[in-house]
Amino acid sequence: MEEFYTVREIAEILKVNKVTVQRWCKTKDLPAVKIGKSYRVEKNDFEEWYTKKKGEPFQGSLKF
Repeated sequence: MEEFYTVREIAEILKVNKVTVQRWCKTKDLPAVKIGKSYRVEKNDFEEWYTKKKGEPFQGSLKF
């Protein structure tokens, strides 16, 4: 089973506003699945997207 990030979790990882992440999802810049009114991003999709944007592998982790 795939692991998913919420918009809020990605915003915290990248230290950006969640509205920015929502816009990336809406414009399909960041691959996401819309569930109801919210988006979910598969962990692997996020890591691939980050690597393409940054040019280096994602090495962070989400810790609450």
